[in-house]
Amino acid sequence: MKRIIIITIIFSALLSVAVFEMIYTTRIYTDIHNGLIAVSDSIEQHQDNLNNPETMQLMDKVMKRWSRGKELLFSFGNTTLLRSVDERLITLDIMIKTNHPDDAPIAVATAKALVKAIINDTHPVPTNLF
Repeated sequence: MKRIIIITIIFSALLSVAVFEMIYTTRIYTDIHNGLIAVSDSIEQHQDNLNNPETMQLMDKVMKRWSRGKELLFSFGNTTLLRSVDERLITLDIMIKTNHPDDAPIAVATAKALVKAIINDTHPVPTNLF
């Protein structure tokens, strides 16, 4: 009887960690994706001057959100994929700060697509299980 109780407690703890991981990662990636959408809209509005205060503030907000959750995300996710996200966000941030109007729209589009793909991978769906 004691073994069943101990096994049930361990199973419940593992299930709780799995649910926490799914909710936490989805929230962070959704926040980043929504921030990248706002950055993309701002880039479209200010094509001639990307390093304007509005765009830089929106990008700083995305980078702060990423840096706050990055350490825990690396413990849950594929490090190669997350390094790619990190690289794309840093590249986009530098492109905005140095005013690269030709490359920034491409960088924000690829970053949005990558983060959206990761959001889809955080949920257990049949394609992720097999």
